Amino acid sequence: MDRIQDRGASAVGTDLLKQEPDDYFFTPEGMRKVMEALKPVIGGTAVSSMSSHGSYVSISAPRKDKPEMQHWYICRDGKVEDGGPAGVTEQPPSLDLSKFDWDLLPDMWHEARTGLGIKNAERSPMTLHHDSGTGLYMTLHVRDDYGSAYMDVDNKGKVTDRNPRERMQSGQ
Repeated sequence: MDRIQDRGASAVGTDLLKQEPDDYFFTPEGMRKVMEALKPVIGGTAVSSMSSHGSYVSISAPRKDKPEMQHWYICRDGKVEDGGPAGVTEQPPSLDLSKFDWDLLPDMWHEARTGLGIKNAERSPMTLHHDSGTGLYMTLHVRDDYGSAYMDVDNKGKVTDRNPRERMQSGQ
């Protein structure tokens, strides 16, 4: 991911709202803007991977002209940027951004920030996943200067896994 950020990617899509706060893409509105901007670029909302870092969203999706070719797209600073090649695959994208209930995000973040044992936790990346048994689910990470924790939440808002910050043992 750092490689992509440092490449000076070029803008390829429609504009998102300009000058958004650093946590804009942790909100339902922000994620809807990502979908709106990506549709004309990738031809829909089906992607292979999605990770939001608050101030930008990284997505791998098939190219419209060659679906077996995966490409990186980054949404930030009001634009969809071309992040370059992401590989070749025979697998169709398993994540449809339009199928996740983004309205759950405020409650999911509240639970992550208060329920994982980190007082005054800062939000960190959130990643969308697909599991054949579970369907779509989100992993939300929180952190502070002393560590991090994460939890998984299904598309109905139910916490399915918690990984609070572990305490160090005495003498470590």
